Amino acid sequence: MSDDLISKISFFRKCKTIKQDFSGYSSALRYICEEDDKKYFVKIYDGNNLEQIKNIDSIYEELDIPTAKIIQAKYLNDLSKTFVVYEYIDGKELIDLTRELNVKEIENIGFQVGKNLAKFKKIKCDKNMIIDSYEKEFNELIDNLYISKNFFEKKENKNLYYIDLDRLHNAFLEYKKYVYKNEPTFIHSDINLHNVIVKDGRTYFIDTSNGKESFRSLDFRGNCWFGWDGDNKINEQAMYRGIYKGLFNGKIPKQFNKELAFTIIYEFLLKINDGYKKNDMGKIEYNFHKFGNIFDKTNYFENYKFEWFE
Repeated sequence: MSDDLISKISFFRKCKTIKQDFSGYSSALRYICEEDDKKYFVKIYDGNNLEQIKNIDSIYEELDIPTAKIIQAKYLNDLSKTFVVYEYIDGKELIDLTRELNVKEIENIGFQVGKNLAKFKKIKCDKNMIIDSYEKEFNELIDNLYISKNFFEKKENKNLYYIDLDRLHNAFLEYKKYVYKNEPTFIHSDINLHNVIVKDGRTYFIDTSNGKESFRSLDFRGNCWFGWDGDNKINEQAMYRGIYKGLFNGKIPKQFNKELAFTIIYEFLLKINDGYKKNDMGKIEYNFHKFGNIFDKTNYFENYKFEWFE
């Protein structure tokens, strides 16, 4: 942290300890601070996000969904940054619990998370406006997928992990229909095993600042990174199974297989697009390999069912 930043934020000057937090994947600067024997979690966002952050916080409060309370929030005009102090929740992330609890206990915790997510259904949205916005984004992402592949292979003079892009494109369009069958609502926007903390048996959502109006399956882009491989796969799958069961009050609908397939392809497109725009060849190569393995395992999700939903 720069001395300039410390000097311009009065809250920091009162703190006994300030430790930067490097966990998670948020683009915001994150710190754990201690003042008067109390811990706080601080995030510093680029630009003026004050109104958005407060609006999102009010939704969680209105729906009685547990999250870290905002202690202080300011827009720092001279730095063009938004400064937010949250209460520090001294609990465990879902990913920690998948390594400590048995499958049944894990699924029960996930069910609590899903029940809270289900409360978002009360928020009504303009479906046509949301679809129009997504259609523009989806078209750009597909175009950039082909461009990114050609760009990488010409620049690096080697082939990426083979993915049948035309087949993937067709699958993306087909599964999109299942997503659009639903009424959009508010979503957290990134439910993964790092963004929920459990304390005293209660589940708290964190990293909520990107919440938006969208479709239910697009809340679960994190499922691309957990439950596919590794020595903890069964327990990670159990956590997501519990979340989905809680969201749907016990029974996951068959069409959710297609909705989640769409979300996983969407996450792939987002990652490739980000790598292309940042000229990050390593990110493009990694994600072609990571997602290419998933597409191979699922036959590009054609007639695929997540067997661990049951």
